[in-house]
Order: sequence, then structure tokens, then C-alpha cells
Amino acid sequence: MYQLEVKRYLIESMFNPSNGWEVMVDIDAMERAKGPQQPADKEKKVLEAEEKLKDMGVNFGSHPKYGRVDIVARHPDQNKKNKQCILLLGKQ
Repeated sequence: MYQLEVKRYLIESMFNPSNGWEVMVDIDAMERAKGPQQPADKEKKVLEAEEKLKDMGVNFGSHPKYGRVDIVARHPDQNKKNKQCILLLGKQ
């Protein structure tokens, strides 16, 4: 499983925009299968994962406050126990 697929399934199960979450995802070139020596199946799988994220209503890019973190998920409901989450997935 590739990193973008992990992001997709994590957001789908834990921070789904359909449940009120506002989600920002940063995707770097290697996650999109750009560059040399990428596995043959990677491009198809990551394009599908990115499309699913778009369909869920995820926003893409660098977060204005936290920068290029993998995932920033925020829930606007002030009564929700865990209303904000910032995730770094194996970045150096």
C-alpha cells in the first residue's frame, strides 16, 4: 500500500468530510509516482486514491498555518472531543 492510499483510507474512516471534517492534504511528487524507479502499479493506485479524496471533498496543498504536513483535519463542532488532528506520515 502506498502513502497516498494510506491517507485516503485514514481520511475515509476517521476524518471524512461527509461527517463535518475540514481536511487539507499535501501530496508531494513521489507520492504521485513522479520521478525515476516507481513501481509499475503505483501510478494507477495513487491516481485512484487522489480521485477518491477529491470526491470526498478534501482540499489539497500546503496548510496556511502548519505548512506542508501530510494531513490536517479539523472539525468545526466545538463540542466534538477530538476536533483537530495534524498528521505527518513518514516525512523526513
